[in-house]
Amino acid sequence: MDLLIGNRPIWNTLLSAIREKRVAGCYLIEGADGTGKLTVARLAAAALCCTAPGDDASPCLSCHSCISILTGNHIDVTEVRPEEEGKRISVEQIREMLRFTHITSTEGEWRIFIIDESQNMKKESQNALLKSIEEPGNKTVFFLLTNDKTKLLPTVRSRAVSLRTTPLSDTEMRLALEQEKVGPERLNEIILLANGSLGKARELMADELILGFRKVVLDYFLVIMNGGGFTKLSLVIPPATTTRKDLALILPLMKSALRDLICYRTEGSTSPNFFTDLKFLRDLSSILSVPEAIKLFNTCDNLLRSAEQNVNVFSALSGFHLIAQNLTKEEKEPF
Repeated sequence: MDLLIGNRPIWNTLLSAIREKRVAGCYLIEGADGTGKLTVARLAAAALCCTAPGDDASPCLSCHSCISILTGNHIDVTEVRPEEEGKRISVEQIREMLRFTHITSTEGEWRIFIIDESQNMKKESQNALLKSIEEPGNKTVFFLLTNDKTKLLPTVRSRAVSLRTTPLSDTEMRLALEQEKVGPERLNEIILLANGSLGKARELMADELILGFRKVVLDYFLVIMNGGGFTKLSLVIPPATTTRKDLALILPLMKSALRDLICYRTEGSTSPNFFTDLKFLRDLSSILSVPEAIKLFNTCDNLLRSAEQNVNVFSALSGFHLIAQNLTKEEKEPF
């Protein structure tokens, strides 16, 4: 079942529970965006509602119930998510959903509720949900999908069976994407940026902006190598016009480049992941010491987290440029 690439362990756990008729009232599925959380939840729902399951309780994926669940259209499977990107899940959405917990299933035996991006539920929304997941009705199961379960109340987390999706390795990503019509260099960029998320990789394939991001990173390092200051760095990655989405694509590439530099200086590695021009890597390593590269790598991490937490991009990126500028002015440390 290709739909389960990378998620066989948690699927086996769910399928075993379904087969042995010991389905929990609530499952919390955590993992990075694009790692298949919704797919796993829908497949579990399909297994519960399938009209022609296999001997191992796996769904047939071809009956009306399976098809309607996998496309998000089954009458007994309710999906809830933020109404707009970046918005919270309101208490009104949760209360509307909970009205259906008291209604008998229409087509099968189960009532299934999938809350996508559940970390975006307001505190009031989580409290409204709490009683239902504490005492779910007969043949009722909740799936809470999240990229960060720490944003859910401890009382909610404690009442759910926790499962976690696993990012794919670079090799698994390459195998999964080998049929796509993408050149090898661009495929390498996509794999670097996707960070083990097949969903994100496929999204990036349709985004032409990625074609210029390697050049942006190379240009940024070129400014550092030439001793350029804040103004020149800001011309490469402008604080006023760079978006959170841009940073989410640029910074992983920059981290990969810095990782190459650190490996080159400490291990003599000449098999970099980011750099295709070894001369450029050698020239950059003569400018940035290992401690400086590590400092800039950690600064990339901090900026990436800041962007995810909705801080002011202009201020955060300006601070990043000041740190990068100062690295080229400090007295060089031995590596």
